[in-house]
Amino acid sequence: MVPVVWVPLPEWWYNSNWRSVIGRTLYEVVYGQPPSLHIPYVAGDSHMKAVDRSLKVREECIEMLKYHLGRAQQRMKEQADMHISDKQLAIGTLVYFKLQPYKQAGSIH
Repeated sequence: MVPVVWVPLPEWWYNSNWRSVIGRTLYEVVYGQPPSLHIPYVAGDSHMKAVDRSLKVREECIEMLKYHLGRAQQRMKEQADMHISDKQLAIGTLVYFKLQPYKQAGSIH
């Protein structure tokens, strides 16, 4: 079975995430109240088969997204960790630092 693409779910996530610039979610800016929480659907809660089936597919899509986002996060961590090395230095060991001085962009008047 080909999963249904739930475009409203990423849109809901985007609009209900906290924005540090405005100090609230985009949902709160538009509607003046905090967004409601996503409560996972328990199979069989609805007596209508179409609603039950649709909500089951939605929950499966959410689980699939969580799985793939977790895998992507793990791959990014592995890539970042490949460039990290643990160095043990004794007190008094001389080290070389490459520093780049601050350069102001633009002209100074």
